[in-house]
Amino acid sequence: MSYRYFCYGSSLDAQHFAGWANEHGYGSRSLGEGQPAMLSDYELSLTVPSRYWMGAVGTLAPRPGAVVHGVLYALANDDADMIRHKEGVASGLYREIDVEVEVGAGPATTLQLVRGHTFVAAPERTSAAPPAPSRRWLESVVRGGRAHGLPAAWTDELARLLGG
Repeated sequence: MSYRYFCYGSSLDAQHFAGWANEHGYGSRSLGEGQPAMLSDYELSLTVPSRYWMGAVGTLAPRPGAVVHGVLYALANDDADMIRHKEGVASGLYREIDVEVEVGAGPATTLQLVRGHTFVAAPERTSAAPPAPSRRWLESVVRGGRAHGLPAAWTDELARLLGG
C-alpha cells in the first residue's frame, strides 16, 4: 500500500522540495508527479509565523463550503517519515491528519474521493495576529501549483496576495 500525501504548501514546488531533501540527507528524492486534488470544507489560513520563511505560512482551518486545492502524491510507505520530517511533526509545528480529497478519475473528469494524509499547524503554533504572509512561501506555492496544473483561479488568488 502507498502513503497518500495531500500537499497544499511549499512542497508543491519541486525545486524547493529537492533542495530541502538534499539538505536534510534524503539525497535527490522527489515527490513525483501527483494528481491535482481538492479538500472540501477547509480553507487555507496564513496564520503560522515562520522565521525560516520570514512571514506567515499556511495551515488548514475548517470552514464549511470552502475548498483548498493541492496535489495528492502516492508515495512508498517508507517515505511517510520523510514527509513528517518536512512538515515539522517532530518539532511540534504541524500534526498529521487523515483527510478525504477529490481527484479527477480521467478524461470524463468524474471526481472520486481518495483517503490520504495532510498536515495542520498545532494550535499553539498559530497566531490570531500573524505577521504579513511570507512572500517566499507564497511564491513557492504559486510556482508549484501552476506547475501541477492547479486551477488558475486558485493560484491567481494566491498570487494576488503577492501583489501580482
